[in-house]
Amino acid sequence: MRNKRSLSLRSLVLQGLIPMLILAVLLLIAFLGLAWFKDSLKLPGFLIHQSNGTTASSLTINVIPEDATISINQRSYDPKNILVPGDYVIGVSADGYYATEENVHVHPNERSQLTIRLMPIISIQAIAEDASAPGWDQQGELLFLNRSQSKIQKWASDALSPGVDVVGEIYQVLYLPDGTNAIVLAGEGVDIASKLYTVNLQTGELADLPVTGFASLGQDGKTIWGIYGDSGNDPTRPAWSLQLGGSPKPYSLDNPQSVTNSSQLLVDTSGQWLAVEGGKGIAVWEIASGKMVATFENASTPVWIRNPQPGLAYLSSDDSLNFAQAALNWSSIVLLANIQNPIAGMPGGSEIVFCRYNPFAGGTSFWAVDTATMGVRLLSEAKIESGRAEQLAISLDRKKIAFVNENNVLYLVVLEP
Repeated sequence: MRNKRSLSLRSLVLQGLIPMLILAVLLLIAFLGLAWFKDSLKLPGFLIHQSNGTTASSLTINVIPEDATISINQRSYDPKNILVPGDYVIGVSADGYYATEENVHVHPNERSQLTIRLMPIISIQAIAEDASAPGWDQQGELLFLNRSQSKIQKWASDALSPGVDVVGEIYQVLYLPDGTNAIVLAGEGVDIASKLYTVNLQTGELADLPVTGFASLGQDGKTIWGIYGDSGNDPTRPAWSLQLGGSPKPYSLDNPQSVTNSSQLLVDTSGQWLAVEGGKGIAVWEIASGKMVATFENASTPVWIRNPQPGLAYLSSDDSLNFAQAALNWSSIVLLANIQNPIAGMPGGSEIVFCRYNPFAGGTSFWAVDTATMGVRLLSEAKIESGRAEQLAISLDRKKIAFVNENNVLYLVVLEP
């Protein structure tokens, strides 16, 4: 009886052991097959974990534009994926942009980040001939002076407006942000003193302003700042501000002779500093005190930007881009060399747009340099037929550039779709 019970127990053990052995063999075969499959086909990283007990590698990918599609080795990217060390091909694409690929090597136990900025597919088109003074309103519509027709016209919805007539020889045009009016500095014949007046861009109505001289529009879009263009006013108070519909307010300036023969005036976005470009260079005043705080000889093309505090960028005679701030006692630093006129400030930001012209490398290219980070990036490369840019204006949303070339042809460049 005891032998029968022992035999029965042995049969049960053998019956349970055989399936376990079969299962173990199958698992071993599966493991070896998976190892071979991994080495030959490179499984996605999130399916492969390191077995040495250390922290797995990871790669965070940031893209511009943010809605771009990302792939790793032609598979969808998931920021939660765990990667094993090795080589990967990162693909990024988006509508309206050139797709790109970057090869990345992930090191063991590394947590790294990668930023990829896509270049937009640029569209460029000629808008008008014999043009000057390009500018933008708050609605993103392009305005300019059609010199041959003596009209201020608007480009909107891919069409030109009939425009409104202007009179005399035009020296300067400022566009109010709402797009309803323009401030025009014009003279008759050889009357260089000229006068300022407003032009209603809907009706063409003209209205004289009680001031003369080169002007600049304040940050509020309603205050005009300027310097008198004749000697009939108090020479110690050559600057003024004017609220449309009001009376001019004069300002005293140290060394007022520095505004003689001026060709440009700019007020920073805070309304604290006044920069004037003249025959010898650029001078800067503090508006409230009238104190001259800085001079830059052989300098031209001043541009106010925020960094985040106001700063003045300009070009020197050696074609370098320079930058100075009140916070740094107006000491000037060189940002870049070999910069060509013109330059312009990105609205509301710390970036300066500049251009380089090289007919052997595709024509005029537009670049941006960030004064806060010193980073430089390519915005677009225009067609060679566009020629060298002479006047430059950037839309408020930073998505478009208008420029007038050396042949006075107005071009529109769309930076982002």
